[in-house]
Amino acid sequence: MKKILMVTMSDHTSFQDGVFSMYENLKDRYKVTTLTIKNSDYPAPRNSDNLFIDAPKRPGIRHIQCGAYSSNDEDDSKYGF
Repeated sequence: MKKILMVTMSDHTSFQDGVFSMYENLKDRYKVTTLTIKNSDYPAPRNSDNLFIDAPKRPGIRHIQCGAYSSNDEDDSKYGF
């Protein structure tokens, strides 16, 4: 049986609903496991196929301008470029 891991760290209901809707549709044909954030408001099924971890709600990604995209004369070497 093929295995599928579906991951979302978002606590937005629409993302959670998408992942768990796919889980419900695929679980009878594949070994499906989900990995998602704890304490979401979404009523996710609590069973051994669904794993819940502590994660920040809005971790974000830090954006750094580098030389190729920089519009100023800033020294980008401090960013490792």
